[in-house]
Amino acid sequence: MATTTSRNSKKNDGGLSSLTPRQISVEKFTEARAAELESLHSVISNRLNKDFRSKRNKRRRTNAFTNQPGKKRRNPKRPRSESSIGQASGGGDHETKIPRRVKRRMELKGNPESGFYTSGDGTKRLRTHVWHAKRFSMTKLWGFHIPLGLHGRGKGSRDVLKKSRQGVLVHDASYHIAVQLEGPEGSLLSILNKLLEPSPSSHSKEALDSFLTGRSYGNAMLYHVEP
Repeated sequence: MATTTSRNSKKNDGGLSSLTPRQISVEKFTEARAAELESLHSVISNRLNKDFRSKRNKRRRTNAFTNQPGKKRRNPKRPRSESSIGQASGGGDHETKIPRRVKRRMELKGNPESGFYTSGDGTKRLRTHVWHAKRFSMTKLWGFHIPLGLHGRGKGSRDVLKKSRQGVLVHDASYHIAVQLEGPEGSLLSILNKLLEPSPSSHSKEALDSFLTGRSYGNAMLYHVEP
């Protein structure tokens, strides 16, 4: 009896497997159920207001599954083999990186106690050169490396005036150097009248005498005389 039942079950299974289709034509399948698919699409579109995107809080974070070497995190509790430890250490030849504070302190000690540090081409650097070089575009002007206050980066003249009203500004004016002119007084005044605005002749005699004797000082713009 056992053998007959097993044979009958095999025959029945073979008959069911013969009824199932081996393959499905997608085009014929959709054409046969076009009405059902259209009704399903209309119901879903009305429910979602034709917005088929999934909600932001229900989206899968697929970036966590990227197979990138930089994304892989090591388990600190997992024991590492001796070979991997040796490769990570570089065989003992790995040099320790100097901390930024120590490196900055060494750079500051390299500055002279008086005067300026000069670069290879002889251009002088301010004591605040490293600070400005990290935040500004530098240019060579008057024999110094001076930061440029370019517009659109929060460092222009308009922004400086705005910050001067709201807070405090610190300006490194150590590149300002006093120049002493020597020669006959009449010759110097005739030359300065052509270069300065306002010119020395535009001042009163009392003010000019106080300038020449050094009791007071004035401000003027120095122009370049075109040939």
